[in-house]
Amino acid sequence: PKVYVQGTDGMLTWVKTLEQFNAAGYNWADVKLISGEEFGKMRVGGQIKVAGGIAFLRVRGGSSTKNAILGTVSPGQVLQFYEWNNGWYKIKKDDGTFGWVYGGYADEI
Repeated sequence: PKVYVQGTDGMLTWVKTLEQFNAAGYNWADVKLISGEEFGKMRVGGQIKVAGGIAFLRVRGGSSTKNAILGTVSPGQVLQFYEWNNGWYKIKKDDGTFGWVYGGYADEI
């Protein structure tokens, strides 16, 4: 299971390693186990890196292949994400608008 820290804005950010957890001064006694249902109601943010070995990754208007294609991002590109929904990450594009990329071609970093 992953450990997240909740920021003052309510957004959860993944604490990737034990070293990062300890360096930040977090305390295991403060860690709470929550249900998947409760986790699903929370906002998760962080960074993803687009997988290598692909030509590009489509950015869509919603979290489904049925949504319109808004553009593309390049392999190896690091993106800030602001939400996660059913395997899709909500990202902010270079023009400041939001779009969604499929998580099967990106890794949380």
